Amino acid sequence: MNDYQKVNHKSIKIILIVVMVLSIFLAILFFYLNNDYLKKQPLVDYPKYTLSTTDWTSDSVIITVTNDSKDISGYSFDGGVNFQPGNTLTVNENSNYTLVIKDINDRLSKSIPIVVRNIDKTPPEIIFANPTTIQINSKYNLRTGVIVKDNDSGINNNYVITPNTIDTNIPGTYNFTYSVFDKVGNYTEKVRTIIVSDQLAHTYYRSRSVSYENYLCEPYLCNCTNTTSGTCPTGFTLSEGKCCSTCHKTCKNKIYGEWGKWQKERIVESPTLEVETKIE
Repeated sequence: MNDYQKVNHKSIKIILIVVMVLSIFLAILFFYLNNDYLKKQPLVDYPKYTLSTTDWTSDSVIITVTNDSKDISGYSFDGGVNFQPGNTLTVNENSNYTLVIKDINDRLSKSIPIVVRNIDKTPPEIIFANPTTIQINSKYNLRTGVIVKDNDSGINNNYVITPNTIDTNIPGTYNFTYSVFDKVGNYTEKVRTIIVSDQLAHTYYRSRSVSYENYLCEPYLCNCTNTTSGTCPTGFTLSEGKCCSTCHKTCKNKIYGEWGKWQKERIVESPTLEVETKIE
């Protein structure tokens, strides 16, 4: 081996040693940086939860975090302002909540919004003029001038009137009990007094407009799809490893206008016009 070959062979060895040392250095640097990155990541990335019910209810709704608790030190339902050791929250009213989990290293998970809109603790309403005077021998429907409504779960079937008939041939004062339940069992009862008068009098009419507005009601989950990235598209919420959109049924709500002035000319009731009468 001549001098040139010896020098070239020595240079190759030096290059190989430098490459090997550099590779080891880069490997150590990568391990350090990756390990440091992993140390900064929360042990729980996305919280998971369930609701005790998504149907309308007059009871409380319980939010339960379903992640494995071994890596969790605290649970927050207000976006990380306050933390508690337990993984459940009892909700007594409809509201918005933000779930955040703190792991055993005090690192926070991503925030998950929770919407509770299925609690109905408000009794339905029964509205009518009281007392109501009608003329003797007149035809009268006990449901005339009565409004029954419930802004949450809705009315369960129709309302009940006891007794359910009136004899307008006999003058006097009659009391009727109007009873109604909403779909979760909230109950309202109201007494209405109707006077059958034998005095000659005039019947007066007034009316107000009735329109109908559709609104979203009775939420339920639909259009669910599995996710591998842990993120969901707009309009979807992560739930048990799936991205789900919340769907609603369409309900109809009556909107009433202002009552008009009393008049002697008869007004005929219709689906878009409510009529009330009085006798004087």
